[in-house]
Amino acid sequence: MATAVRPDGTFSPAQIDYDARKKSTSVAVALWVVLGGVLGHRFYLGKTAGPYLALLLLAVAGGTEMAGEDGGLMVLIGYGLFVLFDAFRLSGWVREHNLKIARELGLTP
Repeated sequence: MATAVRPDGTFSPAQIDYDARKKSTSVAVALWVVLGGVLGHRFYLGKTAGPYLALLLLAVAGGTEMAGEDGGLMVLIGYGLFVLFDAFRLSGWVREHNLKIARELGLTP
């Protein structure tokens, strides 16, 4: 295992790489607040498969709602709950992402 700080007080290259690649919970929450409807927080955390599917679902739901068909509103409500549920999962996702990077670099969290 590499140590984060060398005996002379400088940081190891692994620690510098970790600091450059780690994600911030504050940034993830800010993205959720500002861009939650388009799942910006998920893109920030590298979870891109879900947002593309959810945005497609949102587009279909919006289209059916504008066409006056039933069911579009229920899908929109479900989408809203999906986005709200993400708020409770953000800190765990950030912690998971940062721990994965630390393990890749041989650092102890």
